Amino acid sequence: MNLQEWTDQGHHLAKSTDGNTWAVADWLLAGERVGADSKYKDAAKILNFSVGTCRNYASCARKFPPTDRHKILRFGYHLVAACLPPEQAQKALEWAACNGKTASQMRDEIWKRAIAQGVTDPTKTTVDKKTGELKPAEPRFILDGLDEFQRQYLE
Repeated sequence: MNLQEWTDQGHHLAKSTDGNTWAVADWLLAGERVGADSKYKDAAKILNFSVGTCRNYASCARKFPPTDRHKILRFGYHLVAACLPPEQAQKALEWAACNGKTASQMRDEIWKRAIAQGVTDPTKTTVDKKTGELKPAEPRFILDGLDEFQRQYLE
């Protein structure tokens, strides 16, 4: 894909952004491969998003390649779990799926467990200026409070 094709694909995605968040996030990542120097600014204009939203979407797609995406959970869950290290993020996603939790409930649980571990703010992340990737705090999605069946499933 060249830069013009990437831009054209972005305009197409912008017309139907409902339900295709992963497609938008993957498209943002593709901007890196085509050498779109101002990809986040360009994408923000095309999609009518903020530059920060574009960075967050791309970072989430980078953190969760298609093979690591939880099939029954939407993008928002993955965005919440992106603040965790990869193994812990998968445990948090599994926890939410197994327990029928919303993304907000998962966020609250991550917060609660992080605070119990002495992490003052598990949501604090910074964006690496070179890669656009989020650098997370180091909360861990610990297994305290889960019954034995849930614990076996996630370990």
